[in-house]
Amino acid sequence: MWADPYNAPTARVEDVPALESKFFLWRCWGGGARLWQAFWLVLVLGHAALAFLRFPLLVLTLEQGLYWAGMALIVALNALFAVFALVSVWRCAPNTGYRIFEAGARGLVILLAAIVLWQFVQGAQTAFAMLPKHGGNHLQCNAPDSE
Repeated sequence: MWADPYNAPTARVEDVPALESKFFLWRCWGGGARLWQAFWLVLVLGHAALAFLRFPLLVLTLEQGLYWAGMALIVALNALFAVFALVSVWRCAPNTGYRIFEAGARGLVILLAAIVLWQFVQGAQTAFAMLPKHGGNHLQCNAPDSE
């Protein structure tokens, strides 16, 4: 019996066991969900839900006198959501039947990441400008000149 050494058997994709979670959000994070699910359910509806919760959360913290804590909480929630949603859409982008949707989703993720980063930098500049200034320039040395 003769075997051809150059003819190697190939494995089918169905032969590899898929380690898919039962939890939808874990599948999105791992790239196991369909693109439409990651885009519409996580990115779009998640953003709408977070936008809906921002105002009551800010009002609640203002009533308690915790303005900076409320702002920090909102920034943290927005940052965590942005990372989760954008990574989920990026990883799930190949899970579509149309390659143009994969390219469009990844292009949109790059654009949205740039916008989020720009907003974060602008917000940080605004927050630092709102901080109280005591004694003028903090980099100034008040020691007497020694010659």
